[in-house]
Amino acid sequence: MRKLLLLLFLCSLATNALAKVEIWKCGPDNNGVTVYMKLHTEPAKIYYRVAGQWRDIARGEIAVAYSEEQDAIYQYKNSIISSAYDFVTKEVMEIDPENGSSKGGFSCKVIE
Repeated sequence: MRKLLLLLFLCSLATNALAKVEIWKCGPDNNGVTVYMKLHTEPAKIYYRVAGQWRDIARGEIAVAYSEEQDAIYQYKNSIISSAYDFVTKEVMEIDPENGSSKGGFSCKVIE
C-alpha cells in the first residue's frame, strides 16, 4: 500500500513538472501599447493584464488549447484557430481564418 501511494505521489509531481506558466511582455506596438500576457499550459489559459488585473480571454465563443507537440497555445474563435502563442519563438501570430496562413504577429519576451 505504501509503495502504491509513493508511486501515485511521484506521478503527480512528474505531471505538474511538465506544466508551464510564463509571463510575456509584448510591445510596444506602433501605437505605443505594451501588452502583458500570462500563459498556462496545464490547463491551457491565456490572461491579459488590464487595469492591474489578469483577465482570462476564454469566454463566449473564444477558447484555448495547448499543443505539446507544437509547444504552443492556440486561441480559437467559433472553433477556428485565430491566434498562436509559440513558446519556442515567443511570438504571437494572428491566423487568417479563411486559409489558415499567418496575418502577421509580434515578438514578446519572457519577464517571469
